[in-house]
Formats: sequence, C-alpha cells, structure tokens
Amino acid sequence: MDKSLSETSTLLSWSLSKKIAFRFFVLYFFLIMFPYPLDFIPLSNSVFQYYYDFMNAATIWFGKSVMGIKQPIEILFNGSGDTTLNYVREFFIIVLALIGTIIWSLLARKYPTHQKFSFWFSGILKYYLFYFMWSYGFAKVFQSQFPFPSLIKLSEPLGNFSPMGLAWSYMGYSPGYNLFTGGLEVLAGCLLVFKRTTALGAIMLMGVMLNVFMMNLLYDIPVKIFSAELILMGAFILAPDFKRVVNVFFLNKTAEPADLSPFIKKKKLRIILGVLNVLIVGYLFTDNFISNYGYAADANDIGKRPPLYGIYKVEKFIRNGDTIPPLTTDSTRWFRLIVQSPEKVRLENMKLQKYFESMEVDSVKRTGIMKNTFDSTLVFNFTYQFPQKEKLIVEGIFGKDTLKVEMQKVNVDSFLLIKRGFHWINEEPFNKPRFEGP
Repeated sequence: MDKSLSETSTLLSWSLSKKIAFRFFVLYFFLIMFPYPLDFIPLSNSVFQYYYDFMNAATIWFGKSVMGIKQPIEILFNGSGDTTLNYVREFFIIVLALIGTIIWSLLARKYPTHQKFSFWFSGILKYYLFYFMWSYGFAKVFQSQFPFPSLIKLSEPLGNFSPMGLAWSYMGYSPGYNLFTGGLEVLAGCLLVFKRTTALGAIMLMGVMLNVFMMNLLYDIPVKIFSAELILMGAFILAPDFKRVVNVFFLNKTAEPADLSPFIKKKKLRIILGVLNVLIVGYLFTDNFISNYGYAADANDIGKRPPLYGIYKVEKFIRNGDTIPPLTTDSTRWFRLIVQSPEKVRLENMKLQKYFESMEVDSVKRTGIMKNTFDSTLVFNFTYQFPQKEKLIVEGIFGKDTLKVEMQKVNVDSFLLIKRGFHWINEEPFNKPRFEGP
C-alpha cells in the first residue's frame, strides 16, 4: 500500500458515535482490568491492596446508597465471580465509565480521532486477553481445571449433582475433549499475538468464549460476568475489521486489505518494542504452560495419594461386640468409606448421610483420625490394618461405642463409566440403563 495513502487513512476523522463508543469502552475495560498490567510488578500487591479496599468500600456504598440494596453486601473469597458485590461493581463501573465518557468528550471535542491511543490501548488489552486465554486454555489442556471425576463423584448418585458439578464431571471425563476445547482457547490467544491474524484470533476468542459463557449461564457456574467481559473485549479488538468481516461473510462484497503498515515509524523504537513484545508474550505463554502443567502433574502423582486411598464397602460392622445387620433404616451403621485425599473424605451411613469429611493418617503407626468440618464433636480415632490386599479393618472408639469395621475395597475400574471406553464402531447406541459396577 502507498505510504501517503496509509498516512491519509490514519488521519481520517472518526464519527462522533465512534469516538463516544471508543471512550466508553476504553474506560469500562480500564476499570475492569486495573491495576493490570502494573500488578505484575514484584511486591506491588501490598500497594494495590489500598486500591482494592477503596473499590470494595465504594462499591458497597454505591450498592446501598444508589441502588438501594438492603441485604448485606459481603466481600467473599470463595471462587465465585458472580457475587452480589461483583454485580454491584459491574453497575458501578458502567456508571463511572459513562461519567468519564462525558467528561472526556467535553475535553476532547477538537480531537478528530483517537488512532494513536487506540493503538496503545488495544495492545495492552491484547496482552490481557493473551494471559487469560492461555490460562484457561492450558488449564483444560492439562486438565488442571476439569480433572477426572473424583472417587466421591463416581460414587455419588447423579441426582445429587449440582449443575456445576455435572458440568465439571462431564468435562473432566474426557481428556481429549479438554485438549480440544483448551487447544482452541490457546490458539485464539496465539492468533491475537500477530498483526495479520488478530481479526481471526478475535473471532475465535468470541466463539470459544461464547460457548464458555453459555455453559456458565446454563450450568450455574459463577464466572458469568467475567466470561461476558472477555467476549466484549474480543469484539473491541475486532471492531477495526468489523466492516471487512461483514463484507466477506454477509454482504458477498470484496473486502479491502487491512492496513498492515507499521504504526510506529521510527525503526529503532520498533525494534525495541518488538523485542519487549517477544519477552512479554514469551513470559505469559511459558508461565501459563508451566504452572498448569506443574499443577496437573502434582495432582496426578499416584505417589502422593493417601495410604487409605480408595472406595471401601462395609462388609461387617461390629459395635460393642455385636454385629449390626445392614438395614437401610439404620443411620448408625456405616455403609461406605471413600478416601480421595486427606481433605476429601466421605464416610456414609446406611442412609447415605455423611459423617466425616477429612482424615489424618500415620502410615507408620497405622493410626488415624477422621473429623467433621462442621461438627467438632464428630471425631473418630482409629487404628487400621490390611489383612489382605483389598481388605481393610478399622478399629476405634466413636462416641461411647467401640467399633470394629471390616471393609472390602472396590475396584474403581469396574465402574461402567471407566471400563466402557471409546469405540469407533458402535453396532447400537450404548445409552441404556446398565445396572453394573460397584
């Protein structure tokens, strides 16, 4: 493309509506992202904690004084991104962005375009999208986000699953599907890196994140707000190429080639920024790859499983010397012990009610203690032994009762979900109720 033509097109004035929309979304995204990218600076968290505290206080004030919310607006750190505070903050940010847009528009009435500012802000926004697309993508590729269903999940009736738990189990069952969906997210991030493929990357990002958003929406997963924000950010990146995309896919018209001429004219500055870009992109990619791989490798390390790992069905329950029959109406007799990890333990009675949720074991002394997270009075100190490989005997005092419990370890591979596997050839649909397995 002719250089003079490129410079002329760059200086074309924007319409008033385009300038107002640009200003609003810049402020909106800035308030969502801040203090990014400054929070990557070492030891910066202690400084930005003052900002977080201020924003939380301002958001709570806005919710109570402006929106009229009567219920308590709590600051929760439980993994949910869709709390009352999050929704109030979203409205608060929109109001701040609208006010900022009005002020900006009054102060910048003589500016025909924001081309330079758009170049720099879009670059920062793309780094933000790189990070999260690679973060979520590699979390799926290595199954650190959706691990295979735990022993507790495999033993739990489907009707007891929460919608989110069902989605997690559905995704976690198939490493291949995780690789596919995660790979698309990683690819979308990679395409955003390069100028020639930015539009394609933005389209792919919006596609994969729309699927994520609908899953969050319809399976009650509390990341609805953030996934919607990522879609809007992708649309912002695509906006300069929107007319070209519409011409190609909807109007059957010829699309003008994108202007790929360097925005920065000074060669030395381009080289410096290019090297810096490679370092930042390389760091974001490598950091997400290594952290997710390491987390998955640690979670899947068989050597780190607890000594009593497994599912055990109670065959003989002796209380104070008396053998208690397995009646489904007896809430005092044990039915099953499931040990996934020290923090994930489930001891169920004959009514499938939970007793204990955590366990500490001394494998040398063959002793242990089971506890209930919500009831400190429920404690069971015990000794254990394996008279046979798949046979577990537990003895101890629970309350005022002396217990001796003989259990048989369940072969997890006997679950139909695990042993069925994949088949290229299916002579009939394998979707009928099968009363098999443990």
